[in-house]
Amino acid sequence: MSLARKLVSGVALPLLLAACEEAVEPGNTLNKEESVALMKGVGVTLGQVLEDSTLTVFASPDSIIARCPSGGQTRWHSHLTKRTGDTTLVAVRVQINPAECSIAADGIQLTIDGAGYLRYFMSLQIIAATPEVNFSGYIRGGLDWTLDHRMGYCPIDLRLDAVPDLINRTLTGVYRGWVCYRWVEIDVNDAAAFLMMYL
Repeated sequence: MSLARKLVSGVALPLLLAACEEAVEPGNTLNKEESVALMKGVGVTLGQVLEDSTLTVFASPDSIIARCPSGGQTRWHSHLTKRTGDTTLVAVRVQINPAECSIAADGIQLTIDGAGYLRYFMSLQIIAATPEVNFSGYIRGGLDWTLDHRMGYCPIDLRLDAVPDLINRTLTGVYRGWVCYRWVEIDVNDAAAFLMMYL
């Protein structure tokens, strides 16, 4: 659309159509390997931020601002819900807003930034009268990214398909969905192992 606005009146219709096609299918995007590396890199970085208190610049009961280990920083806001009774419910929401945060995974280094954000959600429901355990989660949002001399925007919509081990506090499963216009499957422990500390 931004290109179309710059075109003067009287430009041929084929040129306008071409501009619209570029807006729908951005040419400057990440491939599948790079998209997976982005999600893994975010997961690794957030885990490091939680493990290393020296990275924290500011902290309050529900939010922190922390330095990313390889440069930049991220704002982290979390909300935890716990209810007990006949049904036990634990739900965690985490939103991150990075600023020039450098991340890396699988030999690929990116910088994530901008007005974008990522929102993580994970919910565990245990029904006392039965052995039933309901578990769900997602990662949604979008991030601006830079890789070498390329840059762009990456929308993210992933659903969690996993089984929790409440004794050992581990997860087995995957996130499935869209990252940077690519359909991907990512091991939950690569993308969001840090969330288990809340459950």
